[in-house]
Amino acid sequence: MIKIHLHYCACFLIVAILFFGCKEDNKDSGSTLPVVNTILVSSVTADSAIVNGEILNEGNSAVLKRGFCWDTASTPDIGDDTSVNATGLGTFNHVLTGLKSNTKYFIRAYATNANGTAYGNEISFKTRFKIGGIGPAGGLIFYLDSAGGGLELAPASAEVQVTWGCYGTSVTGTSTAFGTGKANTSIIVTSCGLNSAASTCDKLEFNGFKDWYLPSLDELKLIYANIKVPGLDVFQPGSYWSSSEQTATHAWRENLSIGIIGANPKADIWWVRAIRSF
Repeated sequence: MIKIHLHYCACFLIVAILFFGCKEDNKDSGSTLPVVNTILVSSVTADSAIVNGEILNEGNSAVLKRGFCWDTASTPDIGDDTSVNATGLGTFNHVLTGLKSNTKYFIRAYATNANGTAYGNEISFKTRFKIGGIGPAGGLIFYLDSAGGGLELAPASAEVQVTWGCYGTSVTGTSTAFGTGKANTSIIVTSCGLNSAASTCDKLEFNGFKDWYLPSLDELKLIYANIKVPGLDVFQPGSYWSSSEQTATHAWRENLSIGIIGANPKADIWWVRAIRSF
């Protein structure tokens, strides 16, 4: 009889150990962090972007805080720039502001519950250029197109004073229109050789870039409107040559200090400031 009781006690003890052991294991396995997804980044500008994320599973505890963390270095966490966007399950978004232009950022969605913080997958994006910002060649950006490209103005350290060139010779084919400066420069270099304002720009090498050219008259106007008027750069007294011819003896120029436009003899010596497209 005693042996039977001992046998039952032993069986009970084994069952109890297994039961409570499994219960403890189940408790540990249930202590999960949230499951987070960083969905996408959209509407990127020079200083802002919209980011979207989703909490797929709260774990075994309610999500107390969710949002995004971002940095210019990979694997950002809540110790970096961070947003807080409500609680619980579901999708959410945030508008990032105050970003640096032409800068690569890394971003992750995150969620925090009673067990800790979990992060979603990492997404990287690059902010766009901005007017007045530094271009790829180190010049000042004065125009941006819808595709993220634009035009930049060579720094003042690269400007010189020269004649327009080809005095008395008609250079057929130049235009005053925006977007024609590069073609104008090529035409002038072919017609006038190496002694012209256009060839000075064509020969310029700055920061390793060799694709500079003399702006057209309308491109000069845009430099005045987007660079001089906002006070983003200072220009020399006097005028700057454009690549737009008026007659065989005169070419268009603009005083970038005050915005006055006129045509002067090609033999006059005026300032030259190159531009390039990117």
